[in-house]
Amino acid sequence: VSLMASFGAGVSEEYVFRNALMPIMDYRYGQRKGLIYSSLLFGGAHLTNLFMSEKPDFVGTFTQVAVASVAGYLLGNDVQRRGYNIGPAVAAHMWYDFVLMLGSFLVNPQNNFLGVSVSFKM
Repeated sequence: VSLMASFGAGVSEEYVFRNALMPIMDYRYGQRKGLIYSSLLFGGAHLTNLFMSEKPDFVGTFTQVAVASVAGYLLGNDVQRRGYNIGPAVAAHMWYDFVLMLGSFLVNPQNNFLGVSVSFKM
């Protein structure tokens, strides 16, 4: 389930932000500004997570917005350098999401459909 959700997010978000929006922004504002604007919009799109919870986590969401903006910049820069080939960006996005999901399932067994857990002792 995590792998498929990660694949869906990676493909859909990269196609929207790096394959559709960024080239338009690049054409209109130039590659540097287009990259920055599309990255900020990508990060800002993660603000919708505030509306997905009964108890919104503002710090966590704004952290995610910042991380997504930086990731969007790095992925977008790679896409530009590859002549707008988004394949590697899709793969990187998918595996990033998958590792985060798998890690959260392992660390939080209450929300873990796999029935496994990891504990850390210090």
